[in-house]
Amino acid sequence: MTISRNIDYSLYFVLESPLCNHDPLFTVNEALAGGAGIIQLRDKDASCEEKLLIGREILKLCRQYNAVFIVNDSLELTLELSADGIHVGKDDEPIESIRSKIGDKIIGYSPVSIDDAVSAELSGADYLGAGAVFPTASKRDIGSAHGIEYVRQMVKSVKIPVVGIGGINLENAFLVKETGAAGIAVITAVSQDKNPREAAMKLKNIFV
Repeated sequence: MTISRNIDYSLYFVLESPLCNHDPLFTVNEALAGGAGIIQLRDKDASCEEKLLIGREILKLCRQYNAVFIVNDSLELTLELSADGIHVGKDDEPIESIRSKIGDKIIGYSPVSIDDAVSAELSGADYLGAGAVFPTASKRDIGSAHGIEYVRQMVKSVKIPVVGIGGINLENAFLVKETGAAGIAVITAVSQDKNPREAAMKLKNIFV
């Protein structure tokens, strides 16, 4: 499937199954029903087989809602699941190499600096994840918080969409919007809410 680059980045839900207060697939469905335009399968501690099983179900849900399905890190899993794209970082395979293997699928990238963000855009990344914006315990490998100005500077430095990630919730999401970012990526702000659909809707509405 070829995805149009007219993608809704405003609410990007990252699934870490252990951080869900509800069943993970129920949570994904509620996030989509609440307006999430992108779902990323992260599940760092799951086996490949477990990721394949849940990934197939997430893909079905994303198709129902006309949303984008992204796989974190694994090129093999991205291709096996026929996902819409992959999200990688500095320690993963170079963007140019990934592009040669996945064609026009989406490549998201988490830069470690503004210079790295500019380089990633030149290498062919489709969007950037800027963070951590605020302190967070959800993403163990994201490093210390960079703050709002980091997001603002990244938005000014590149032409591709920038999505803020890390410690974002209903109380501070508007600060990310004010930087000019295309959207926010969240984990626990949806997955640990007693009503994930309502939480997603409220976060989404900040970017409407």
